[in-house]
Amino acid sequence: MTRAPRAATDAVAFVAEVRPKPHRGGWVHVPLPAAATRLLGGRRAAPVIFVAEGRAFRTTALPDGAGGLYVNFNREMRDAVGRGVGDPVACEVRPDRAPRVVAAPDDLARALRRHAAASAGFEAMPPSHRRHLVAYLEEAKADATRRRRVEKCVASCVRFAEERAARSERRGAAKPPTGGAASRAKPDARGR
Repeated sequence: MTRAPRAATDAVAFVAEVRPKPHRGGWVHVPLPAAATRLLGGRRAAPVIFVAEGRAFRTTALPDGAGGLYVNFNREMRDAVGRGVGDPVACEVRPDRAPRVVAAPDDLARALRRHAAASAGFEAMPPSHRRHLVAYLEEAKADATRRRRVEKCVASCVRFAEERAARSERRGAAKPPTGGAASRAKPDARGR
C-alpha cells in the first residue's frame, strides 16, 4: 500500500507499508513511489536521507529489479520508529548530497600513508566498506590486537584495489575495438 506522494521540489513524502523482502530471509524494506525514483534520477542506487515517522536516516535507495527503488528498513530503523512488517509508515525521501566521509583512525592512516596501493584501495571503497573496516579496528581492546587488525585492514585495502584494477582490465578487454584497421578486419573461416 503506497499512497500518492505530495509534491515537493527536493523531497517526496508518502505513506508506505513495511514489507518483507521475498527470498531474503528476515530482510524488510519500504518501497519508494515512482515520484521518488524520478527525483533520485532513475533506476540506480542513490544515497538518500530517508525520514520515517520523523526520524532521519542516511542510507541508500536500491533498485528493485522492476523499475523502482526501495530502502532497506533494518531493525535499528524499525525499533526507532516503532513499526514492523505490515505496518504503514509515514516517509519522506530526498537525495543525500553531503559527502560520505569515513576518516581512518590515526594508526590506520599512518599505515595507509606507507602503502600507496592500500591508500588507493581505502579511498576507492564505498563508505559502508570503510565504516566496517574502521569499526572492526575500533573494536580491538589490546594494543597487540589493534596492530594485527591494522595489518589486516591494510591487506584488505590492497586486495580491494587489486580486485578493482582486475575488474577494470576485464571490462576494458571485453570492449570491441572502436575504429582503426582492427575493427574493419574481416573474420577468417572460423569466425575470428
